[in-house]
Amino acid sequence: MIIKELSRKSPSFRQLLNYINRDRETNEHVILHNFNLPDNARHSQIEARFLENHAYLSKRQNGNSMYHTIVSLKRDPSIDVEVQMQILRELTNRYIDRRAGNMLCYGNAHIEAEQLHYHVIISSNEYRSRRRVRLTKAQFADIQKDIERYAQERYPELELPSRYNRTERTTERSIGEKEYQLSRRTDRKTKKELLREKLQQIFRSVGTYQELEAALQEGNLSLHQRGTNVVITSGQMKVRLSTIGLEEDYRRLHRSFERTYRESVPELNRDHEREHGLSR
Repeated sequence: MIIKELSRKSPSFRQLLNYINRDRETNEHVILHNFNLPDNARHSQIEARFLENHAYLSKRQNGNSMYHTIVSLKRDPSIDVEVQMQILRELTNRYIDRRAGNMLCYGNAHIEAEQLHYHVIISSNEYRSRRRVRLTKAQFADIQKDIERYAQERYPELELPSRYNRTERTTERSIGEKEYQLSRRTDRKTKKELLREKLQQIFRSVGTYQELEAALQEGNLSLHQRGTNVVITSGQMKVRLSTIGLEEDYRRLHRSFERTYRESVPELNRDHEREHGLSR
């Protein structure tokens, strides 16, 4: 899941409205916030409301006139696209409520082969206010974390990785500075990057401890708990999951396994969990 926001100095509402609605034949996914207009309102009406509200702003050199926000989900072929769109709409509305409760917002969706995303236009001021509303980086990060956390808890079937709530260092450079620089020069993936992709594919494909064990064996991999760290072994290479940014994904998978056991077995086999290094 990705949430990003761009600011614009000029009130180019018409240009962005045209971009968002290119090739749109229906208003099925339109979001109108604080407009008091029907979903099928003409773009000229929406632009006029934005410009009317913008006119209340106090004159300020180099001040922001509007914001362009994108809320994106990776498309999951195992879930009906309309179900995913309903989820994405809910998440976008939650973002709008947190980010721009009293501001004018217009949004519409783009449905693509790999991604589903909403484009949202947000006025820089609250309705008929002279003051601009600006978020600090910390405030924006808090909203990103809230939306991500809400999505993960309410829709576990999406299996969303933690992008904004990560506690460990999981940037590309955490794979090792020398490997990082080599991969950038040669445009080839490092061994750790390849291992990370392989594990991600396994994590997405399994639903039980037994399936995880079988998939790891088939891939000549093994997982071990060492103190507080979870280590993946591939041949001669041993890497902490936290190093390649997968520890939280693994913990979430483990919790999913536990829920499955509780639903199907009265008493969990703790010996089995310890044997496979899956204890908390």
